[in-house]
Amino acid sequence: AGPEKSLGKVSDIRLKELFDVYLARKTDQIRRNLGEQNSSRVQRYLLKLATFMFHRSTSSMDLEEVVESTGDADLSGQDSLYLHLLDEDIIIEEQPGDFPNERRVAFVYEEFMEYLLASAIYNAPEAFGITDPGASFEMLDALKENWTNARGVGEYVCLMLLSDPDPIRRYEGVSYLRRFTASSSRTWREAYWSVLGKLPESSIHTHVFDTLALAFEAAPNQQLIKQTLTNVSRFSTTMAGRFAAAILWSAALPTVLTWEILERLPTMGEDELASLESELVQRLNSPRVDPAGRMLRRILFDIATPFLSVAQKETIDHLRTIYGSPAPDHLPPVEETAIYETRIPVIKLIWKAFPEFAPMLLNGLYDRDESVRRIAADRIRWSESCRPQLARLTSRIAEELRGTKVGQLLSTSAWHLSHQEIPRS
Repeated sequence: AGPEKSLGKVSDIRLKELFDVYLARKTDQIRRNLGEQNSSRVQRYLLKLATFMFHRSTSSMDLEEVVESTGDADLSGQDSLYLHLLDEDIIIEEQPGDFPNERRVAFVYEEFMEYLLASAIYNAPEAFGITDPGASFEMLDALKENWTNARGVGEYVCLMLLSDPDPIRRYEGVSYLRRFTASSSRTWREAYWSVLGKLPESSIHTHVFDTLALAFEAAPNQQLIKQTLTNVSRFSTTMAGRFAAAILWSAALPTVLTWEILERLPTMGEDELASLESELVQRLNSPRVDPAGRMLRRILFDIATPFLSVAQKETIDHLRTIYGSPAPDHLPPVEETAIYETRIPVIKLIWKAFPEFAPMLLNGLYDRDESVRRIAADRIRWSESCRPQLARLTSRIAEELRGTKVGQLLSTSAWHLSHQEIPRS
């Protein structure tokens, strides 16, 4: 192995970002040692090795297969690309085989192999019989039972899509996340939370938040949620707090107004606002629904709150003395009244702790529980953002609900919103 060399400054150390820098630096170093103009041959060689392992659903190969997969028979010459990679000692390595004198070749780190394979799928999907990297999920899903690396490859493909500057690719990444949550496989449901914890802050946008409701329908392991928030907080406590708030809102109320709509609401033009108004009124004629996962219990609330800001935690602690805490997890889940009672204190707590998200209270109007609808109709008047837009929307919905208690409360809220007056708590 050569002398240690610095990879330079790598901010926000996550494996994908580290592998991006590492691959570029190492392949450039090898091509300079070989006296070549660029590192494309080195990268192609590595990708061919990873692709061969994918097609054979394995993580190692013998020397004959190295030649077969790369088309390069030079395994021992001075200019052997294979030897240069082997000499790096941290890219590929030789291992003893099942028989004397047999050697197996593998990547030193299987996760680097998964990253390389995801790169191959991302940059040349046609080599795998698909038209775009987003279509790779079904291919990997079919392999997951017999090839443990399938999940890792899928996670990296998803990360690459979500981190792409092209908005179309990012949308494909969100679709990939939705496939994770829609799967009945524990493998992919766990992959969903793993990807969220690995995303750089710049890639955690509102479309990602809009997949949370689907994830709650899959009844996620609470430890996965905690680990995801922990991973995000290592790089941005602000984003971890925002993520925690989105988790609480997404689990507490049904999803009609999405996070993506909330982001656009302050700048919506007349036509767009009229379309949203029409959609919200039309949805009133649909059956009332429960939030995804049907409940938000105290354990989830307790998982999320440590990642909030000091001010938010102080607000919640104060409000807990007034409204009480969410009911404990041991309440019988079969009792619908118990399910609803666990949510009421949560809604009372979060509407004030996260005033920037208060427009999401509109979702409470579509809840099956009358008490939730009343709280949402009443508390929305305190929203500190999007007040002109909310005044229009709440006024129109109040007209549809006239003659009901919820309609009366909403009408009062609409008045406060339209007069730009935030009432005293």
